[in-house]
Amino acid sequence: MSVSFWSTKAARGTHTCDVAVIGAGIVGLGAALAAQDAGVDALIIEQGAVGHGASGRNAGYLMRGAADNYAAAVRDWGREKARFLWRLSEANLSALHALGVSKLPGCSPRPSCLLAADDAEAQELQRSAALMLEDGFDCELVTRGDDAVWRHRDWPVALVNPRDHVCDSMEVLTLLAGKLTRPPLLGGELYGINAASDGLTLLTTQGKVSCARAIVCTNAWTGRLVPRLDRLVVPHRAQMLALDASSLIASDMPKCAYYADHGSEYLRAGDEHTILLGGKRKVDVTSEQTAAEQVTRPIQAALEAYARDVLGCALPVTHRWSGTMAFTPDGLPIVGPVAIPSAGDLTQLAEEASAAPAADGRLWICAGFNGHGMSLGLETVRRAILEMVGASASHGDGIGPMRVERFSESAPGG
Repeated sequence: MSVSFWSTKAARGTHTCDVAVIGAGIVGLGAALAAQDAGVDALIIEQGAVGHGASGRNAGYLMRGAADNYAAAVRDWGREKARFLWRLSEANLSALHALGVSKLPGCSPRPSCLLAADDAEAQELQRSAALMLEDGFDCELVTRGDDAVWRHRDWPVALVNPRDHVCDSMEVLTLLAGKLTRPPLLGGELYGINAASDGLTLLTTQGKVSCARAIVCTNAWTGRLVPRLDRLVVPHRAQMLALDASSLIASDMPKCAYYADHGSEYLRAGDEHTILLGGKRKVDVTSEQTAAEQVTRPIQAALEAYARDVLGCALPVTHRWSGTMAFTPDGLPIVGPVAIPSAGDLTQLAEEASAAPAADGRLWICAGFNGHGMSLGLETVRRAILEMVGASASHGDGIGPMRVERFSESAPGG
């Protein structure tokens, strides 16, 4: 983060609120709406526009789950945590429906389909299906399909989640923003978080924000605002492209939201004449560990080659873009109170920030969704806000295994 001396000189007044929400993506909008529903005055601060970051740049998958597959989640987190995250993703979709997302033109029911790229992944998906059914999650294993994805590749097996959806991400964000009773403070870059006697003072290029509490909902950019967390919430670029599929016959168009090779590639129909495709980070893993938004030749070429392989033909590319995800060490989101950056100086080095005081509940984070922000973010931040404002007693299972305290170095007092 870098803000010029001159940008800080203009006197633009002071905004007051109970809760300041930093970021206007799916998580930030969800935070403000949750606070609003709880009777708490919330104000969003966003340096760009609504949906400027990854929330407006993703593939529009509203799918169940939070890992490569359920068996992998059970292996890595244990049965209880895996079940919690899958239930959370179901609650997230229900929350989106309750807000009217299913009525949007770009939202529709679309089964997600996890394609096994090899026999080892096929065994994982078979194990996943057995575990999911035991835990009450409906799913189906299939070995054939009737679109181009199946006609041109031999997939050993696939796991279908029948109740998933797809969406136009910007439509969703616009809908949520329209439900806010207080307009976001847009174009206000944050350059300081200071402790105050009655809460916090946030310094932005649009003026000061005086609040009792604040929550950082910037996902991949969390480490820029809370330097202590820059090794826990790590940016990873995800590149995509859109293909003109008007030359395909209708029966060739992808009928599911496909997710292949442990989620490394993902492909779906965007509309009746467009196919969306993303992934191929493994082609250049080191270069993709970045917050830079440029697309790159190696990844884009790999995506085009993959499209030819899976669809059986070369289709014209109409759009290329990228978004920035946030990965965490254990693959789970990070939620909870954190220490206020020392002296409120967001230009400090992460090493210097390690001496920050203990968290006192004034500053929270909700970040690190590992590529599943649309599927987890709204419900996760709703639970975080309810706990933050002391209204969580009767509102579900809380944030459970996502608590920041699990990382000793960033835990309160750590």
